[in-house]
Amino acid sequence: MFTQFIEPGNRVEISLKTNTVNKTFTSKVEEVIDEKSVMIYTPISYGVVIKLPLNKNFTFVFFTDTGIFAGMGAAVEYTIEDGFGMMKVEIQSLLQKVQRREFFRFKCIIPFKFKPLGLQKDDRTYDEDFEVMDRLEEGVIKDICGGGIRFVTNEDMETSRIIQCIIPLNETYVVLLAKVLYIERMT
Repeated sequence: MFTQFIEPGNRVEISLKTNTVNKTFTSKVEEVIDEKSVMIYTPISYGVVIKLPLNKNFTFVFFTDTGIFAGMGAAVEYTIEDGFGMMKVEIQSLLQKVQRREFFRFKCIIPFKFKPLGLQKDDRTYDEDFEVMDRLEEGVIKDICGGGIRFVTNEDMETSRIIQCIIPLNETYVVLLAKVLYIERMT
């Protein structure tokens, strides 16, 4: 499992947290050796090489293309390769996927309809009779979290635009007003 996610170049945070100490160092993966071992560059802080005590448990957080994973591990050996300090780390626990957002992000695929409203609060009107509403745009919600939704649509959107969303939910629907915060154009 380890080798499926971690690869050379991934950023690593190494943390020691106790009642009296809270230290975090950053490094990079140089090589994945096997399912439990990885070579990482020895961390440097303010120009000083940080040699972690051997065989002492630290939390290792790996930032990968498929997500963020954390596990307990220890430095078991130090070497120098091509002039760079390296440490061999053995991960001693299963890697757990880390959710670092304030709200959990629920991945989904939900077709929905929306109506762009104005850019100002005065334009945030609400019409319960959807048959009478002007043309409704269509989109697909990709994920939902406590902070909002992420969706795709073929319609041109503007940041700061207020939209009225009509989201089907079982036998009924949810109507909400939302503000477009971010747009990523797909090519």
